[in-house]
Amino acid sequence: HFGIILAALLEVTAPGAILMLCTWLRLPTDYQFRTNTVDERELQQIWEYRKMHLAGLFPSLVLIWLELCVLAAIGVALSTRFSLVVNLPVVILLYIAGNLTRFLFPIFGDDPYSLFAHSNPVTKCLAYALSVVLPYLQTFDLRSLTVYHPIAVSGEYFSHDPQAVHLGAIWGYVGIATLSGIAYSAFALSIGMWMFQNRELGGAEG
Repeated sequence: HFGIILAALLEVTAPGAILMLCTWLRLPTDYQFRTNTVDERELQQIWEYRKMHLAGLFPSLVLIWLELCVLAAIGVALSTRFSLVVNLPVVILLYIAGNLTRFLFPIFGDDPYSLFAHSNPVTKCLAYALSVVLPYLQTFDLRSLTVYHPIAVSGEYFSHDPQAVHLGAIWGYVGIATLSGIAYSAFALSIGMWMFQNRELGGAEG
């Protein structure tokens, strides 16, 4: 598992660096700023926009890597019993199901438009069990904070925007998501170790 997540880190770092570079270069054009200006105020504005976008992009890349770590833990656990032919489709299905678990909440809410507002107790219990067993991959999605809101970087223009999300809050969320990813990875690897205990070695498994 450690080797897989190191490879995943490389896979996220290389395209992530290219993405950050392209964001840095393209941003003035997207906001219709003049890159050849000599106006210090406009240059400062370009710098602040670049800094804001990169400040939101980097923690998003970290969360993508954490999501891959969780999926890798599931794949390692399944590999103790199943071949790659079975393992890969199951991990893909769990990835899809893990992104759909966001629609299971609130399970016990009072919202009349909730998915489980008028369901019987058996359906609610089944939904709750699925939400516990399946990975809740929305935890690793920061778009609601970094895409739909400006980011308040200390000392910059956006720090005075009342709609801005503070950078400390974003990294606090990343810390909580990291703990969640570690906990679920430990859970998946523990299941894998438990399944591996009774596996026959030496070719008897065929």
